[in-house]
Amino acid sequence: MAFSSWLYDGKHLDLCNTSNSMDMAAFMHNDQFEVTGATVWRKETYYSCCPDDPWPNIELHVHLTRRRLFYIINMVVPCLDLLVLNLAAFYIPPDSGERLGFTITVLLSLVVFQQLLTTQLPATSTSTPMLGQFFTATIVLVTISLLITILVLRLSHPSHPSRPLPRWLRLLLLHYMASFFCMCSIAKERSIFETRRKGNHHELLQDESTEMKDIGVNDIRYENGLNDSVHRSLLHKISSKVESISAYMQANVKDGEEESEWKMAALVLDRAAMLGTVIASIVISLVFLL
Repeated sequence: MAFSSWLYDGKHLDLCNTSNSMDMAAFMHNDQFEVTGATVWRKETYYSCCPDDPWPNIELHVHLTRRRLFYIINMVVPCLDLLVLNLAAFYIPPDSGERLGFTITVLLSLVVFQQLLTTQLPATSTSTPMLGQFFTATIVLVTISLLITILVLRLSHPSHPSRPLPRWLRLLLLHYMASFFCMCSIAKERSIFETRRKGNHHELLQDESTEMKDIGVNDIRYENGLNDSVHRSLLHKISSKVESISAYMQANVKDGEEESEWKMAALVLDRAAMLGTVIASIVISLVFLL
């Protein structure tokens, strides 16, 4: 607050302060603001119209601080609780549908708290309050967690027929990231799957060759012994059926291994998302609190 004269300069009206501070004896206690400082300054200003005459003025500076306990208890603490619940959502198995609903509930709770916050803060577009920035960053973080949850669910349930996991993705998720996150069981299962796939393929080839040899021998026996076209056609039908059954079993084994690889990749991605969410939550909380 500034006090000065518009008509008289310093020669006709001199203003001076009797103290460098204000008298706070009549100050009434306020529940929202706290006075942290009150100083009184005297200034002299020279204008171009009358450069020889000073124009004194008295400035009273009052420093106000908003009391934070109400906002900490009713806004900040619930938001931090929702951040913790967002982290706890990663402990729910991705296969269960409860995880997606739980994350959506956390997101809706944050939106409700933000709507309540807007009624307590002034409506302005020139600057964003710290509480508004904190809630916005939290909502963005929970939204990213929700999108990652949807991606993990999609990877856990690949479409049929499922495509094999790309080589670069298998190497990145099931080898490097699995070892980095101490998920040694997934890395071991991956190596077991590769060994089993090679072994099954080799066994199927051997079984097919053995069956075809047996069928060929039986075919020769029938041709030499009976020489009946009915028996030859029957043997050819049996041979084709055995080949189709072998191909069907091999396709089922391959599909099961591919689905297992997609599920393991989803688990590794979920662990990486959990670590990233933990780091982001700590950074957001520390930046706001500090």
